[in-house]
Order: sequence, then structure tokens, then C-alpha cells
Amino acid sequence: IALIFGILVIVAKWQLLEKGNKPGWGALIPVYNTYLFCELVGIGLSYILCIPINLILNAIFPEYGIGNIASLNPLHAFLLILLSVGLTYIASVIPSRVAAEKDPVIALRTE
Repeated sequence: IALIFGILVIVAKWQLLEKGNKPGWGALIPVYNTYLFCELVGIGLSYILCIPINLILNAIFPEYGIGNIASLNPLHAFLLILLSVGLTYIASVIPSRVAAEKDPVIALRTE
């Protein structure tokens, strides 16, 4: 069941990346696909959400003039991408290295 689910996830990611004009094979590489999805969804969505957030804050607190408080500095966006790639590395590569050191027969017997 997990294998079928994993294949479906890869196929769905492949199609999403191709629709976003990104290479579909990027769905197969753990760290690279996180970078691609941050590029497609995360940063663009953050920039788009800054507009209504600023309008709402201006409507609620017009006397304070905080209409531009919700903004995303490009440097901060880049740092968020690096953080996401780093966390993906930690969550995928390090456990796979630990699993590679185990004997497969013993590991399957204990699960």
C-alpha cells in the first residue's frame, strides 16, 4: 500500500511541476523537488497574500498606518527556501543513511 501511495505522490508531483513549467523529473529528487515547489507555490503565494493582508490591516487600524507591514523581503524569501531545503535534507537523507547501514533482513523482521 505504501508503494502504491508513493507512486501516486510522485506522479501527482510530476504533473504539478510540468504544469508550472518546471522539469517533471524534479519530483524524483527529494531536495530539488522541495526547492521547485517553494518556487512554484510558497513565495508566489506569500507575495499574493501580502496584498489582502495589508488592505485588511489598513481597514482595521487606519490611524496607525501599518498598511505595508505584511511584506516579504527577497532576502528573507531566499532564506526561507534555504531553510526548507535544509529541513528536507535532514528529513530525507539522514534517515536513509541510517537505514542503509542496517541489515535488511533484520530491519524487516523487526518492523
